[in-house]
Amino acid sequence: PQQTQSSISFNSCPSFSITAKAEFSRFFGYLLAEGRLTKSSQIWFTNGEEDIVMDYYNLITSLFGAQATINEYKPNCWDVLAYSAPIRIILNKMGMAFASTKNKKITKKSL
Repeated sequence: PQQTQSSISFNSCPSFSITAKAEFSRFFGYLLAEGRLTKSSQIWFTNGEEDIVMDYYNLITSLFGAQATINEYKPNCWDVLAYSAPIRIILNKMGMAFASTKNKKITKKSL
């Protein structure tokens, strides 16, 4: 399938290009469902399905070149952790809240 390129730039936010819109949408959906950000620039995703964990890991590493780790903190429950201030800033501008999952929202900028 042909992919078009979009640029996202939010004033003081780093800019980046999305050439894989379907992949970015899936990544963002995973985070909205089961992820969170921290003020220490941690992008944190938790899930109990190994195939979803691997898909998310592959997405964050391929879309952003981020170094991420997968940690099984109890049987069949994994965290995927990455640290990146630019990614955190972009995701926060798109509606990801810091720490509290109940404050997530999809902003007009992310549509």
